[in-house]
Amino acid sequence: MVFTMSLGVMTPVSAADLAINVGAGSTTDNFDNTYPVEDQSAAEVAGGGPTEVHIQYAATGEFGIGDTVTIVASAGVTIANTCATPTTDADADTTADGAGVIAAQVYTYTFTAATTAGTTSVAFCLNVTHGTAGNFSFLVGDANGDSGSGMLYVDNDNDVTVTATVEGEELEFIIRNNTDTADTNVCALGTLTTSAVSTCSYRLKVRTTATEGYTIHWTSDGGLDSSGTATIDAIAVSTAVAAGTEGYGVQFYPGAVTDGGACTAQGIWGAGFEDPVSTTPQTLNSCANANLVTSAADLTNTALVDHKAAIGAGTPQGTYDQVVTYYVTANF
Repeated sequence: MVFTMSLGVMTPVSAADLAINVGAGSTTDNFDNTYPVEDQSAAEVAGGGPTEVHIQYAATGEFGIGDTVTIVASAGVTIANTCATPTTDADADTTADGAGVIAAQVYTYTFTAATTAGTTSVAFCLNVTHGTAGNFSFLVGDANGDSGSGMLYVDNDNDVTVTATVEGEELEFIIRNNTDTADTNVCALGTLTTSAVSTCSYRLKVRTTATEGYTIHWTSDGGLDSSGTATIDAIAVSTAVAAGTEGYGVQFYPGAVTDGGACTAQGIWGAGFEDPVSTTPQTLNSCANANLVTSAADLTNTALVDHKAAIGAGTPQGTYDQVVTYYVTANF
């Protein structure tokens, strides 16, 4: 694997244009740094190495006999002077002009002949072994006080992968016990007596990604009756069920949603009192945002329905029942 890293020289005003070639025969990316710092390369390679690194260095003047160019690699990089064609002609004029030596992470090229670096620049080949991932720097300087720098980016370690998940349209509805720990479709008021109000309750749990929330509708098959022979009186609107007085109704708690905001009970059930159970299709609850509840118990983002019943001395004996049915629509 071969790539070329071009390094300009830092000046007090601006940096030179930078041309980066990654791999043999690849295209060239040209861009201009308009601030007074060293040029930075855009060279990227896969991990594993070794990699031949060709550094093009544009100095401000020619190099004479005995002048040096020093390249220092950052930690994590090992330099070897074993390119397929080691550098001996830095200015590419077909005449040998020096040689490089390695000391740890430092490559030093010493000129044995003068160059015309001010017009043609110089280039050096380093055989570099690097880690499987990382961002490694090369700092270049010469005896004339010029300097430059560049980066070798390995295994995309200079990249940030931005991810996001958009959930599809989702609507789930389940009826749970009043602690939201188990599914249920039964609300048992037990044996009714004249001395107490009997209660049973459950939760309506809706999960939806609908950004405009959801609506719960309900109806029933009639009153709380005994096979059609007797019906426990439904309470009046906003009237409490009282022990010793025949009456049946519910108290509804609309809950909230995970995406913010409370739900709003509708119709007569929105006043927060005990009210009769609907015997015709009606809207019971409206929530304005998505509700991303999970399988964990949630006593906040679920609605609670609390049924209450009491009997008087004249309530006929028997087994009473009522089927209450709920429907949910999402507002996508």
